[in-house]
Amino acid sequence: LDGLIHDSVLTALISATQAKSDEEVRASAELAGTALRKLSEAQKLHSDTESVYCSELFDSIILAAVRIDPQIRAKKNCTTSISVDAEAVSALTEATLQAIHNSIMHAGPKASRELSLKSSKAGIKVVVLDDGKGFRVSQVNRGRLGIKTSIIGRMLSVSGSAHVVSQPGQGTTVVLEWSNS
Repeated sequence: LDGLIHDSVLTALISATQAKSDEEVRASAELAGTALRKLSEAQKLHSDTESVYCSELFDSIILAAVRIDPQIRAKKNCTTSISVDAEAVSALTEATLQAIHNSIMHAGPKASRELSLKSSKAGIKVVVLDDGKGFRVSQVNRGRLGIKTSIIGRMLSVSGSAHVVSQPGQGTTVVLEWSNS
């Protein structure tokens, strides 16, 4: 619930107060709608213990990503019928959407984004990349929770990993990995 509040509600509120361009206002409105849907479905989400297969997970993530960024280029490669438990589904989905949202808010108005989803017998790999402004990961303010909590912490909570690679002027790549072992 803490992650949901931070990622959806708090992020939507902060986004709305800082929105300056039409694109930022649109993204903020979409975040607010998403936050309301997530809060209303929170009870169902926590009681859902079923696993899903990677093809369903990938389709769901791509659909949500396109709602946030209609221009995102998405590709999926689900070569195995790996089953992903509900907790990992939530972590992978929310971390991916947070990475896309961060890109929209920080990469610059002309940045484009790509989403790559791949499965193997070992697990799932999700890559979100942009060609935006980039930043120095080491200089992210400790009070900023988007990367630390909503991406890295969320993946660690399901024994996964998250890596953020970025340099000023070179865009940003977020790699999420989850093992089914």
